[in-house]
Amino acid sequence: LYACPGRETVLITTPAKNMQLWDLSGSTPEVAGPLIPMRYLPDRIAWTPDGRGVVAGNFLQGQLTFWNVEFGIPLAPSFQMMSLIGSLAMHPSGELVAVVDEETLRCWRLPKPRMEPIGDLLAGLADSVVARVA
Repeated sequence: LYACPGRETVLITTPAKNMQLWDLSGSTPEVAGPLIPMRYLPDRIAWTPDGRGVVAGNFLQGQLTFWNVEFGIPLAPSFQMMSLIGSLAMHPSGELVAVVDEETLRCWRLPKPRMEPIGDLLAGLADSVVARVA
């Protein structure tokens, strides 16, 4: 269960490797987005500033995916990290994603979140920033 900061919505994950957006603003919770099938169940989530999208990561599999959770649209192809995903965060501008493994912090500049698919989320890998964590 992942609460969206500043909004009355949560993203749930299921044992069947799905995620779904729920609205908690009313007297009873309501489904706010379609059931999204995932290859690996995410265990790390970073929200876009508008609360419509997430970068989802799986610790053991090292996989990152970027979704519009209101419509169930993948906004980019999934990306396979070459290491475990320890932490995952998105800058408040929505333009930077940071991923930490055991020793390294990697940051990528992203296109601004949009409703339509944005192509390869991590196409700018050559522009990534890498730092060793002491």
